[in-house]
Amino acid sequence: MQKYSVNKHLFEAVLTGVNSGEIAFPEIQRPFVWDSHCEKK
Repeated sequence: MQKYSVNKHLFEAVLTGVNSGEIAFPEIQRPFVWDSHCEKK
């Protein structure tokens, strides 16, 4: 059984889908947050 499938789309088509709301990326909440002095500047 195949777990993943690959769909080849033009990057422009993906951006159009994101802008139109057809494609959405889930928000990711990490449990860890860096202290401000540890962040890369």
